[in-house]
Amino acid sequence: MQATDPLAHLACSSCRRPLSPPGTASSSTSLNPASLFSLAPCGHILCGPCTNALVTATHSPDAAPLCPVCGVQGHLVPLDQAPSSVQHCFRPLPDLAHELGTAAGWQTAHLAEQLDFFKAKCAEQKSTLARCGVELKKLKALKQCARVVLCMGIRPEH
Repeated sequence: MQATDPLAHLACSSCRRPLSPPGTASSSTSLNPASLFSLAPCGHILCGPCTNALVTATHSPDAAPLCPVCGVQGHLVPLDQAPSSVQHCFRPLPDLAHELGTAAGWQTAHLAEQLDFFKAKCAEQKSTLARCGVELKKLKALKQCARVVLCMGIRPEH
């Protein structure tokens, strides 16, 4: 199965212009299309023309523009320079699914080991409690015998 380009589904959140993958008929440039789109801090993706219009409307290169979609203020970054905290959003889904499956398998195996450990500990404690119960019954019986002996006035020999 061929992996789908993870950027093929992206479009500008403002004007809905699609991000065309390199080599497609609609691609008008040889540049990396991801470098032509920007990521706003709110997560909206803006195409080059919308980014340029936003920066121009801000009137200051240092001022953080407002997202045209939701109004959150913040600096835009080129999509191909997205922070590491969101880079996974732009990776092929089959790769992410494989990693998730691997992580889930490891965590499940680890939890199974933990469960086995605690089951063994429980069995060990149950056995210890059973032995303590037997000893407690013996002590109660011995205490009862001692009462009977004291009631009868029999003194133990030293």
